[in-house]
Amino acid sequence: MAEADAIDFRIDVPQAAAPLTGVAAEIRTHLRTELGLPQGVVTGAGHQPVVWHAGLLAKFIAASADADALASTAGRGVWLHFISDQDIVEPSRIELPVREVHGMIRRSSLQCSSAWARTNARRASAWYPPFMPSPSAAVCASDAAIIARDAFLQQLDANRSEASAALQFAKSVGACARPWTGQPALVIGSTALLHAAAPLVEQILRDPERSAVAFNEALHHDPHAARPLRVAGDRSEVPLWRIAEDGSRERVSAEAARSAMQGGEQLLPRAFLASGLLRICCDCFYHGTGGARYERVGEEWWRRFFGIDLPPFGVATATVLPPPAALGIGGAPAPLRMSHRRLWWNPHLLSGDRAPHEAHAALVTRIAQAPRRSTERASHYAALHAWISHERIAGKAQFDQMLQEETAHRAERAQSSLAHDRTWPFLLLDPASVDALAAAITRAVHRARGDPKNRRHAPSAPHP
Repeated sequence: MAEADAIDFRIDVPQAAAPLTGVAAEIRTHLRTELGLPQGVVTGAGHQPVVWHAGLLAKFIAASADADALASTAGRGVWLHFISDQDIVEPSRIELPVREVHGMIRRSSLQCSSAWARTNARRASAWYPPFMPSPSAAVCASDAAIIARDAFLQQLDANRSEASAALQFAKSVGACARPWTGQPALVIGSTALLHAAAPLVEQILRDPERSAVAFNEALHHDPHAARPLRVAGDRSEVPLWRIAEDGSRERVSAEAARSAMQGGEQLLPRAFLASGLLRICCDCFYHGTGGARYERVGEEWWRRFFGIDLPPFGVATATVLPPPAALGIGGAPAPLRMSHRRLWWNPHLLSGDRAPHEAHAALVTRIAQAPRRSTERASHYAALHAWISHERIAGKAQFDQMLQEETAHRAERAQSSLAHDRTWPFLLLDPASVDALAAAITRAVHRARGDPKNRRHAPSAPHP
């Protein structure tokens, strides 16, 4: 088993926030009551409905570990799994290595369902209905990939009664990660979160222009984090998505949002609204490294519009690579003896005899000794090229063999590079390595919570 201190991970555990007071405390109590969560310690993490790689798994491990670390000795904390199903993701794919007809291995996004027609439409993942899983016709490149695929399909089948494919998919991923994260107290999507936050949504709809202005002012911290909201009185844009019948997302004004709600249309929260709700609901919510950017803008909007300082958030990520055998590839290829390009211009290197080497050296020396731009120099240069052409013809069989070796070596290098891709599903990782990752994160979280001077713990080992 890998040593925990040798695992390449990063975790930022924020200092425990002071208890919420006033309106923020009321919102937290309301959200937890609506969602059926306890009023004790609650942590959380979330992501789109995709199969996690080690970096994504890390934040769920951190949330689970922190729930225990923050809880008192008399009780136990819980954690929630949020599904960011308002995002444009098709919840039916798993990335696995496949073997092509000619024997080469490549990464492929395998479909787990044939339940709906493939289109170019960009749909929110909450729109997709649950499905009966079906295996792809692609040939998995290793036994590990077959086992990972079948285990995941089994979970998809067990969760096909969920309300949406996004919930089905995310719960299946969570079930596969259970040995390292434990059981969440709640798995929720955007719809349930927005329903629980109805009073806050009403507050936004009552004053949409001030909401939009506050967000645009918050964007000054990072103008590229998001697009500004339209400011136009009651037609000002609000932090909600309207989901069309075809599943596409539409920006929506306060006026249009009220009409959609009255007509029973589906509305989902935008990222900065959803994330703020989760941070208020949780004692600590964990993001990956990409989440920090829009969080800074989102929390400024919450401060400006609602007058609420959101609790701090944690950050966790990791790099754990699958063993090459799990991808169906061997180790790194042996170095090439010589490149075809070098040999093409230096054919004397094909021979072990001294004569070709001496002939080549003599021609190069004559060129160097002749006056620059002289007829003599040009003549020697032409003689060198004539000699190279003759040697190429004489050694054609060896040149062809070297070209084949280089082509094969290039293919082997491409195969080998697959083993350095950190985004392979955690299902392909050596379980002992994931055990070590979970142990390292858990230890870091508990150390940070137990020692106020050690709020950041980021051991880092070189990538394999």
